Amino acid sequence: MPAPYLSAAVPPLTCGLLGLCITAGCGWVVDADRFRQVQAPLPGLRALTLYEGSGGPVGAGRGEPLWLNARDYGPSVTVRSEDPRVTLSSPVRSANGTGLSVLAWVAPFTDLAEGEERPVTLWLEDGTETASVTLTVLGLDELELAGLVDPQTLAARYSDISTTAPVRFEGPQPARLVSTGSVRLMHAVSVAGLGATPGAGGFAPGAGPRSGSDGASEPRGCASGGGGGGAREAGQPASGGAYGGQGSPIPIEQVPLEQTVGSGGGRGGDSGEQTGTLGGAGAGSVYVDGAVVLWSGELDASGAPGEDAMGSGCGQDGRGAGGGGSAGMIWVRARQTLMATGTARVAGGAGGSGGQKSGGQGSDGWLRIDAPEPAVPSALGANAMHPAFRGPAWRISHARVNPAADLSFTADPGLRLSLTLDDILLGEVQADAQGVGIVSAPRAPGLHRLCLQSATAPQPIGEEASVCVRVVVLP
Repeated sequence: MPAPYLSAAVPPLTCGLLGLCITAGCGWVVDADRFRQVQAPLPGLRALTLYEGSGGPVGAGRGEPLWLNARDYGPSVTVRSEDPRVTLSSPVRSANGTGLSVLAWVAPFTDLAEGEERPVTLWLEDGTETASVTLTVLGLDELELAGLVDPQTLAARYSDISTTAPVRFEGPQPARLVSTGSVRLMHAVSVAGLGATPGAGGFAPGAGPRSGSDGASEPRGCASGGGGGGAREAGQPASGGAYGGQGSPIPIEQVPLEQTVGSGGGRGGDSGEQTGTLGGAGAGSVYVDGAVVLWSGELDASGAPGEDAMGSGCGQDGRGAGGGGSAGMIWVRARQTLMATGTARVAGGAGGSGGQKSGGQGSDGWLRIDAPEPAVPSALGANAMHPAFRGPAWRISHARVNPAADLSFTADPGLRLSLTLDDILLGEVQADAQGVGIVSAPRAPGLHRLCLQSATAPQPIGEEASVCVRVVVLP
């Protein structure tokens, strides 16, 4: 019988986009006969490397696929991990015995910090013969959120995210909460405008690309109110004639997160020597991305209301009411499972009232849900200001498929999506009237990456532009 031992060190599994890492091959590390070929990494990628938290919940998540090309695997071959935090499925041989597929789930390594690495030995055993492969686990921090948080302090990704108390994000950029594992939002999370203070990435009163115009000042006359900030739609004009801010000129699937934040409402005019009242601040935006998202608190990206008029709005001390700030966006992407009983608020801020001229209301914002479930959870549908936009999400419960399988996804009906296989554009696909689309599994055996993104976007915008999944196809 050929010797089973590896004669060359197998570099640690391939890490790809979005922190989803698996083996991928374009070269070979040659070993002894039996375990003859183990895939080496694509250029710029590392083989046998996974972030901690990868794979989703053990036994429930679809797992991260590992694929070994080899010759003559016996039917009794097993694979096990020396570290209990790395769980492996039973291996499945290809029909001709030349490939071996294993799914991996990597729990958070609480003793492994961001940037650190931990080698974990995987043992391949067939009777009395044994070989080993090294899996490198890349460290990520775990994140617990509470209180006031500046999004600039957030890392690009974590292995686990949870709230321990209500959270508010303020700062110059939107909040991004990205986890290779779970995101648990069990408390209120706010990027809303609050008085004159914008939410994360949002704009102050009177500021922003879609801010409402200021009300007219009429000395010793009657001042008009300020216009509402624009976002999803144009902000409402004030009753005295101030214009609302413009609405978004392009579809939401094409807009980078930074351009979904709210603008401020216009200042109210004054009728004497006083400064007009302030408009409301714009909301920020928040992006949540995890293998599993548990959402039971309130997510709030509403604009702040404008200040009320002073006095009657007329005469020496009169001030018109301020316009409301516009709302931002709540974007939740659950790559494997969404469990949502919470609420979403994306309402524009009300215009200030009182006096002769009230302020205009700010525009509502957007709610976007990318999740495998075809229907938006009823709690969200009942509380959202507008129907949720459905971005693409893969409905693949298991990362190991056969060549005859159909793979499904969810998306807004009619949304044009580009489908790529291993970075090669295959064409466009769309979901049906129920929001479900079907594509065929790759026919070639081995590991593959499938990605969906808007077909009308001029270019990929940020990591969140595409949703990708890695599957192993058994011949």
